[in-house]
Amino acid sequence: MGFIFKLYNDGVKNSFFNNNKTITFKQHEKWYKFAIKSPIIFIHICKKNNIPIGYIKYDLIKKQYAIISIIINKKYRKKGVASILMKRSLKIIYRKYKIKKFYAGVLKKNLPSRSFFIKNEFIKVKHPKKNNTFKKSNDFFLLSLANL
Repeated sequence: MGFIFKLYNDGVKNSFFNNNKTITFKQHEKWYKFAIKSPIIFIHICKKNNIPIGYIKYDLIKKQYAIISIIINKKYRKKGVASILMKRSLKIIYRKYKIKKFYAGVLKKNLPSRSFFIKNEFIKVKHPKKNNTFKKSNDFFLLSLANL
């Protein structure tokens, strides 16, 4: 749990997320306890040589699609590790929940994240009409996985 807390706050400090405020450990603990019991949140801890290096979080929406977010320890970024881990993780979610559509909301100013998802076959899409799941904003792009 502390590993996810540290990575999340690192992501906030590096402007990876729309939220620009770090959270306390107590706030994280409350969220984490909720998340691990939730049937619509799946957290995949990514490991290399049995050492946690990141996490991928999926928010499952109406058993039809999932919103994905990923953060990897700075030491392992830009080495292809995250792409391999995400592809494995996507297959797990597909098999377990039969989810075929995956979306990532990426801040426009977060060029490394946008490049990562595009490199991994996500494409820019329009925000769905009549859908409150995706907050329409000029601050981020909505990307969808082209092929699974």
